[in-house]
Amino acid sequence: MANKLIEITDLRKQFGSDEVITKVLHGVSFTVNEGEYMAIMGPSGSGKSTLMHIIGFLDRLTTGSYLYNGLDVTKFSDNKLASIRNSEVGFVFQQFNLLSNTTVFD
Repeated sequence: MANKLIEITDLRKQFGSDEVITKVLHGVSFTVNEGEYMAIMGPSGSGKSTLMHIIGFLDRLTTGSYLYNGLDVTKFSDNKLASIRNSEVGFVFQQFNLLSNTTVFD
């Protein structure tokens, strides 16, 4: 049986304050086992990038459960998330956000 690499249960993400709350993800659940591939598809504004940012440790979920290799990601410190992101996760951004005033040699 394959190991569960990512296990997300009832993930919810919202942005804003008490006055204006934007709910982006509503109860997302899925599992990705080692060696599996997964596609995340949907129309513009459906929360794909937000979900990828949470999966890739760039953002935190509002409520729900996220286990990575069986460990509860919601309990990780920012430093722990950065360490995993730097050593175990590859992320290609849709837009590169390069610094125009620097060169590769800087």
